[in-house]
Amino acid sequence: MREPSGGEVHEKPVKSASGSRARIGLQVLGFIVGLGLLGWCVMQAVNPDNRQHLAKLRGADWRLVTTLAGLSAASLLVNGLSFWSVIRPVRRVPMASVIAVNAMATALASLPFKLSVICRFVVHHRRDGVPLLTITTWMGNSLTIMLATLVPILLVSLWKTEVDAAWCAAVLTSIGISASLVIVLARAGSSDRVWAWAENWFGALPAGASEVPTSGRWRSVRRLVARFDVLAKAREGVRMLSFPSGVYGAAGLRVVDITIQAARFVVAARLLEQVMAPADALLAAALYFIVGVASPAGSLGFREAAVLGVHAAGTGDGESGAGAGSIVVLTVTAVDTLVVVGAAIASGAYLRIDRFFLKSRGSAGNGT
Repeated sequence: MREPSGGEVHEKPVKSASGSRARIGLQVLGFIVGLGLLGWCVMQAVNPDNRQHLAKLRGADWRLVTTLAGLSAASLLVNGLSFWSVIRPVRRVPMASVIAVNAMATALASLPFKLSVICRFVVHHRRDGVPLLTITTWMGNSLTIMLATLVPILLVSLWKTEVDAAWCAAVLTSIGISASLVIVLARAGSSDRVWAWAENWFGALPAGASEVPTSGRWRSVRRLVARFDVLAKAREGVRMLSFPSGVYGAAGLRVVDITIQAARFVVAARLLEQVMAPADALLAAALYFIVGVASPAGSLGFREAAVLGVHAAGTGDGESGAGAGSIVVLTVTAVDTLVVVGAAIASGAYLRIDRFFLKSRGSAGNGT
């Protein structure tokens, strides 16, 4: 006779714990790889062939350094405004709160374990009262608009490598088309007919209704959907992308942001008395930003290596090409890190994040 599912009770927790350890290991490994890539960038920068450039950096004009820091601060502000523009039509989240949380999340983005994402969820949920599912759709919508903006820029840049009036017209037209397509699809997806079908599918129906599966698992799903009001929050998320003011506003701010980030590379090159073409600066800025967002174990090292690799391939100088551009990229990273960390500390003080930890301890002590 079979023992009463004793082995089965422990099987899932063991698998879950094993999977958690594997995910933690991959995050740590990815972070170590990122540090290794950053070390490679530093080695390129301190190459003896770069002594002349390093000397120029030590004697750089303080006004250019201040300008570079100001551009990093402006990029941080515009990025936060872009997130706020997405959610503004459906929820009145304070602008200052969104900007502050974005500063903290940006500082944490260099670290593994997706701490930046966790930060956005915890603070916006506990401080601003935004439901977790709404935050999920909010972040997804922001990523959608980001892609609808950056992909056209990259495609136009592949077609036309010189930034001129024709390039600007093509970029603005393609972004306008992609943003309009997002709005049209969102409006179609948020129509009453679509959500009436969803309510009919997931909502409470009379027992024995033939059009809906009646398995125990499906009934559990339906209970969860009803308990957490999933459909209403999901519809709110789709509706975010149906407002032209939110989508066009966020897309426009993304264009401003990538322009500011490109200007950072131009100014960093000026510190070394070098000239960087606008097209090269835009490509570097786009790579730096996209790789930083997409890196699964923290952005540090991956974004710098990506820019250096493309720079070396573009110049055709191999290691020497990477060495020449490494100082520029590392200068951008160093100044940006100082600005972002400073902004994150100020934002944490403004948001009083210590209250979140006190609440957590109090809840644990009360057994809640």
